[in-house]
Amino acid sequence: SLKYVLDNSKPGDYLFIMFGHNDAKTSDYYGATLEEYKMLLEQMVRAARSKGVETVILTSLARPRWKASDGTASNSHGQYPATAIAAAEATGAAIIDIDEISRAEITRLGEQGTLEAGYYVTGDVDFEEVSKKCSYITPVPGGVGPMTIVSLLTNTLRAYKKEVYKD
Repeated sequence: SLKYVLDNSKPGDYLFIMFGHNDAKTSDYYGATLEEYKMLLEQMVRAARSKGVETVILTSLARPRWKASDGTASNSHGQYPATAIAAAEATGAAIIDIDEISRAEITRLGEQGTLEAGYYVTGDVDFEEVSKKCSYITPVPGGVGPMTIVSLLTNTLRAYKKEVYKD
């Protein structure tokens, strides 16, 4: 939970906040509305800041879905990425638009290229097994999506370094 993370954080630590794919589901809906989503992000930022923890909001990773007319990756999260950006702007939190970055990469690779690169859902995490190997895990009803936070942050940091240092 956020309380547990913040209770074990110290000033100067970073909190990366990202909601998963299932938060934007349109069928069998159990995610937050856009208003609730923005409110939750803002509450998390305020709670982290009260402890001296730096915050970074990340939009969700795009799914490899295609617009048949032009072959570009389609928007698989509706208004949720824009709402995350609005929450970052409202609170002054840093924002990394993973949705935009990943949609551009998915479009660049193309449908066949994304399959070859492994951009597809392969199943959910085995909670019992993984919980023995990690410090923190939050089970998500219905599954955790195609990518672990470790992979996301590794790729995000690589992209950040490339942009900052122009490697």
